[in-house]
Amino acid sequence: MGLGSYWGEVIDVLREIIPVYDKVNSFISLGKDVEHRNRAIKGRVKKGDKILDAGSGFGNMSKTAARIVNDDLKIILYDPLVPMLKNTDRLFNKKLDSACGVFEHVPFQDKEFDAVLSGYSLRDAISLKTAISEMHRVLKEDGKWIIVDLGKPDESFFRFGVTFYLRMILPIIAFAAGGRLGLKFGTLYGTYKLWPKNKKLESMLLEKFSRVEFEPLFVGILLNRFNNAHLLSLGIGINSISVYLLSISQSVPEIMGYRVLTGIAHAFFWPPCEAIISNVSKGKTRVRNIATFTGFFTTGFMIGPLIGSFLLESFHEDYRFIFEIATYVLVASIVSAIGLSRNRPIVKRDKFSFSSVREIVKFPHVIMMLIYCTASFGIILSIYPAFLNDRTMTPVNIEILFFIFGVSRIITLIMASKLAKNTSLTLIVATFAIAGGLGLSFFVDSIIEFAVAMILLGFGFSIFFPLTLEIVLSKTRKEISGTMIGAYETVFGIGWATGPVIAGIVSQMFGNEIPYLVFCVIGIGVAILSITKRRLLEPNKNTNL
Repeated sequence: MGLGSYWGEVIDVLREIIPVYDKVNSFISLGKDVEHRNRAIKGRVKKGDKILDAGSGFGNMSKTAARIVNDDLKIILYDPLVPMLKNTDRLFNKKLDSACGVFEHVPFQDKEFDAVLSGYSLRDAISLKTAISEMHRVLKEDGKWIIVDLGKPDESFFRFGVTFYLRMILPIIAFAAGGRLGLKFGTLYGTYKLWPKNKKLESMLLEKFSRVEFEPLFVGILLNRFNNAHLLSLGIGINSISVYLLSISQSVPEIMGYRVLTGIAHAFFWPPCEAIISNVSKGKTRVRNIATFTGFFTTGFMIGPLIGSFLLESFHEDYRFIFEIATYVLVASIVSAIGLSRNRPIVKRDKFSFSSVREIVKFPHVIMMLIYCTASFGIILSIYPAFLNDRTMTPVNIEILFFIFGVSRIITLIMASKLAKNTSLTLIVATFAIAGGLGLSFFVDSIIEFAVAMILLGFGFSIFFPLTLEIVLSKTRKEISGTMIGAYETVFGIGWATGPVIAGIVSQMFGNEIPYLVFCVIGIGVAILSITKRRLLEPNKNTNL
């Protein structure tokens, strides 16, 4: 375990990013790096202690420790980069003792230090096992090694979330904070891949240390920590950037890349909206409010293309003109959201723990139905228009069918609160409706028959969202509702992403119409299985959890 031969490349990058190191670190940790250091050090370092700051960088860990004990410490900064050590005067008024070297060969005597601090640096060790042995050697018998670093969850579900953040979101934030140098923070993902999972790291530490304490903090869980309107504004901002970039794109790869930005924007936009609605409403009112919000969203999808077509025909402009107008609309939304949320207090929640995220796993029946629904929804939005074209539907006919689909969705959402009176039955019927709509699509050819399929699909897809979310939230403590919404949306996104991929593979192997038959059969199976779990598909009547 450790970076091995990759270490030299990481060190070169660290040397290059010195000018923006602190600023970007603060941004990519979403402003929580200072809090993490405080939580780790407070109560574990005492006045008069002799401290080794291993992998010190500029000395942020030491600065935090010194502030906590009123500068009554003996500190030695230790880092492999001399330029880092030379820049420590930005944090300290007096010159501290320092030494240059690596974790694996520490030039200090046995049992010399009361505590060793390692802030966001241990993952850069060449050999993790040797580094652990060296830190243990220089610590006194009752000494403490305080490590603040990025955890690697043992559960694949949560590990996927961290990986997604590092691969997709972090580069954007780093670029915004540090420009081109910020992009070099992408090497963080390389160190993360080589970093052991939490259980493995714990077992390695226990080989030398008698006791290991983990205090997990997941920086991706934002809804319980920040003003939701600000997160919503961030989502709209990212979406604005992606739409504008689409207006100046010149190639298919560019368009694909900018669409990824839109997906990231959705991840910041949708959960805060749900959290805001959920915090001010309960039970059937919550179902109605979320359904109404979704209805407005759906209406926008219906009206937007019509407005765009009118503008294109009336002003003889191209599609870039539409993208630019959309950008201005989104920017206006950002300004409005920030203005409305000004001085709005943040609701304080319980301290985050991974156990709160794990609670989504307590709803396997909901996850199963949700993934099927969203996977099917992804197919309808991405490849269904091409399939209709293959079935000799004209562009006008396709527009009519999707208009019918939209009307079906809006009518369903209007009726959501009434349908919620028998949630389990409604969800089972909705699953059969989706399966039926997909099955019809496989067998039929006329626009009337496809219209019936679209009505069934519109009903099934629309009612799923508010009702399944209500099941989850009604059985969740309010303090972790934001966390649960984030986990719910992750499940939603997994289905939405995998559905078109699976359908594409199946269509290439067996024909363009086969995915609809396959998902029809899967839907019938999910519906039948849901009947056996019907009792679990009812929301908790006590909404004061």
